[in-house]
Amino acid sequence: MKLFRATQPALIIQFSADERRMFADVLLEYPAVPEAHQQLSRSRLSPNDDEHQQLLDEALAAQRAELREKVQLWLKTPKRFRRVKGGFNFALLRTDTAWLLQVLNDVRVGSWLRLGAPDPLPEIDELFGQPRERFQHWVLMEVAGRFQMQLLHILQSGSIA
Repeated sequence: MKLFRATQPALIIQFSADERRMFADVLLEYPAVPEAHQQLSRSRLSPNDDEHQQLLDEALAAQRAELREKVQLWLKTPKRFRRVKGGFNFALLRTDTAWLLQVLNDVRVGSWLRLGAPDPLPEIDELFGQPRERFQHWVLMEVAGRFQMQLLHILQSGSIA
């Protein structure tokens, strides 16, 4: 994943065939953060906390559903990824970068939570012999984080003065 060209409305990003497939796979994992993870407060201070928590849960569920649909439609857009020599290019509208980073972050954090929120993170060799699911969450966390960092780097290097 690298910046091919920057214009005012869009960044033209180049992927290898494998990166393109992994990028789509990561995005399709959204949402990954468990619904019950977001809490208004760890301690109940108000008699209305349950009602407020329910409102938060409903708002987040609606946002997740809307963003999941947006991701799926975005990936299905004809010619989203245009085949070029050595891989694929795609135009990322600058207006789409915030929600795309949000999706990548959700997948990264959700995968970390499914690993049990380890601190420090396990090394890959520590996962050998453990259930396959743990390894998959670790890989998904790392790949989503890598795409997130690369996209942030592209945004920084693709700024137009």
